[in-house]
Order: sequence, then structure tokens, then C-alpha cells
Amino acid sequence: MSQRRLKVLTGALFVACGISGMLGVHLHPERVNGPAWLGHVASGAFLLTGLAIVCQEAGYKKAFEWLILGMLVSLAAIGGWIAFGPGARVCGVALPGFGSSLGGWACRSAFGLGASVVAAMALWQLVRILRGRSAA
Repeated sequence: MSQRRLKVLTGALFVACGISGMLGVHLHPERVNGPAWLGHVASGAFLLTGLAIVCQEAGYKKAFEWLILGMLVSLAAIGGWIAFGPGARVCGVALPGFGSSLGGWACRSAFGLGASVVAAMALWQLVRILRGRSAA
């Protein structure tokens, strides 16, 4: 199998995962550990990533750049909701031979830092797009 075909199939797999996730959230929003929009945004990140891979392989550079921006904004929104959204938060850490549970501010701080970094990446991507510089 060629490298190009493998990338397109990988992109299609991401698209399928995103669509199936959105369908699952639509059919069973109560299974999302948060608001339903959060499940749609998480699934949308997969969808946008898959479309970006396919567009990159097809040579649609501008579409690729905007889809990557959308994916980064989606990921920042997820981390932002965990960090700044209402309600209690508990995060788990699982490493071989080590497991821990973080709650409250430790959890929110970790996700807040991650959301800030991803939001900065999204801003950088937007600036690159608007200046006409290629990100890939």
C-alpha cells in the first residue's frame, strides 16, 4: 500500500470516528461527562483532523490550514471547559506502578495550562494563515 493511500485511509478513519462520536452524543447525550456540546466538540476534533489529512494529501493547502485551526480551537475549548467550567473536577493519572487522582485546582490548573498552550498554537496558526505563510 502506498504512503499516500495509507494517509487518506487514516484520514477517513478519523472522519468516521468523528461522525460516529457525534452520532453517539446525539443519541445518548447523557453519557457525556459534561454538556452535550463538549462531546460534539471532541468528536469534531477527530472529524476536522481527518478532513485535514485528506485535504493535505489532495493538495488543498488552504483548506488544510483552516481545518488544523479548527482542530486546535476544538482542543482548546475542551481543556478550557475542564479548567474553567462549572462543577467539580477529578483527573486521574495512570502510569505503570503508579496511579493517582487529582481533584479541584490541581486538575483545573493542569487542563488550564494545556488549554492555554493549545490556544496559543491556534492563535499562531491563525496569524500564519492571515499572513499567507504555510504551516505545513
